[in-house]
Amino acid sequence: MPESSAVAVQGRLVELVRAGIRRRTPARALREAIFKAINAASAEVVQAVPLTIAVLQRASVRYVMEFETREETIHEIYDFDQLPFISAAWESFRWTGHVRQLPQRQQALVFQVLDAEIDLSNVGVHMQFAQEEGDTKEQEALNAEVAALTLPVTKLRSLLSPDALRAKDEIQSSMSAAEIQRCPAIIETTATQPAAELLSAASAMDRAGDSLAQVLPIDKDTPKYQRRKATAAWARLSNLGNTLHVLAVWLRVLANDGSSRRCMLCYRHIGYRGKNFCSQHQRQGGKRQPAREFHIARRYPEELESLSKQGQDLKAALAQVSARVLSSITADEQSQLPQDLFIPEALVRPAALLFSALRSAAPATDPELKDHIEDTWRQLVRIASEPYLSLGSCSRDDYVVMRVRQEQALRWLNWSTFFRAWWAEGYQGPGPEPFVLTGRAFDTDHPCAQGFPVPPSELVMDLLRQRAWWRASWRVDTEDYLSVTKIGKLIAAGRSLRSVAAELGVSHETVRQTMLHGSITVPTADRRLRLRKGTRSDSAPSRKRP
Repeated sequence: MPESSAVAVQGRLVELVRAGIRRRTPARALREAIFKAINAASAEVVQAVPLTIAVLQRASVRYVMEFETREETIHEIYDFDQLPFISAAWESFRWTGHVRQLPQRQQALVFQVLDAEIDLSNVGVHMQFAQEEGDTKEQEALNAEVAALTLPVTKLRSLLSPDALRAKDEIQSSMSAAEIQRCPAIIETTATQPAAELLSAASAMDRAGDSLAQVLPIDKDTPKYQRRKATAAWARLSNLGNTLHVLAVWLRVLANDGSSRRCMLCYRHIGYRGKNFCSQHQRQGGKRQPAREFHIARRYPEELESLSKQGQDLKAALAQVSARVLSSITADEQSQLPQDLFIPEALVRPAALLFSALRSAAPATDPELKDHIEDTWRQLVRIASEPYLSLGSCSRDDYVVMRVRQEQALRWLNWSTFFRAWWAEGYQGPGPEPFVLTGRAFDTDHPCAQGFPVPPSELVMDLLRQRAWWRASWRVDTEDYLSVTKIGKLIAAGRSLRSVAAELGVSHETVRQTMLHGSITVPTADRRLRLRKGTRSDSAPSRKRP
């Protein structure tokens, strides 16, 4: 079997691209050749994983788990077959090898049907709980959900060939629903698949690669020969997992066709289903956009042009960010970390490197985004630090999960993870028992939120666009709208509505409506959405509504 190490696979793919460029291979033919190479490499991994696991099973090596309770330190020994995650990974790769003998479309259908049936089964479990509790409203909602899921499942199942249906039934009989979802299958991909399917395949490869990590250390009493044999096998298994991560990166790059477009009103991107507007500004049910959004859009180009003219500072920031993402950290930069946040020693350098890279983008982000960026960085540091803080006092069941998260902690503290947390609504972290991070959802259709790789300099420019939109919003609130706070102070000083209205240049009815509106407005929005007379500019946006 050809060498399938991560470095070798990466080298073969890079050389394939370089050879295609030298020979001036048509783009479509080169793309198909890359997918063929990716499928060949993933097939090697699928074949190699069960063989490597079989070596570990025959090694007669035991594994140790130590954790502390309030009374004592517990020392437990496990055989290989008792290790969590790895048994599910073995079953997953074994059945993936069988499924990959089917045509590519049937491979995808097998696991689509499995996922759909798991979703339907989960709804059935909730239905049972609702019946036991006598919650009729919940039962009605779940009945509607079951009806909505049943028809698609039936249609998908009807598309399976007899061999594919047999493979699906055998997978369900040998693995639980949790194991199927924890260790997703690695199926073939094609050059004609839509971007969403390629991203899903890349995510599956990442999770399958994470499942091959060594969770527990080898018992010290193991004979040296067996220890060396098991250590070599674990290194091989880890390398196979890294190969899957490499292939996942290539799939994400291939899924990105560079056709990402921006909303006609704001800084956000347009999703797959959008035409001219982002998810925030799509018309829904005939509902019009708030007038305030159009007033912000009128000022946005002016603010963006003003910020983009920062000249050398901005250019230097873009260059510095690209360099800092890949550089090392100095002791002085390490000492600049916030002192009120505890960071485990193993995470200090990656946390400092990410912090330094983000601060180097200050000319494009400060002051409007500074606090939000630091809050997101702190959130990632806390998540990465949690397994280090909890490992010594967690329960037996949580110990292994904490060990897995500790192994994957460094992946929370990198540039791409930060921006997925920044743009996306939620981010499922690494590991076979992933922690789901609630994102800030500033731009849910951003390429980075969808899993596409984006150059650091382009991400910084996206922050600049977001900052310009926020500045435009601030100008609208301070210059174009009546201030509830100011009106309240004038009224409290004994002024009448008519005298306040005369001072502000509006009617007394406008002042009265502003006060009524201000009494029910959320604390963060203390401005009335009404233009002051005489502030409308000749450059107002078109009357056309999205």
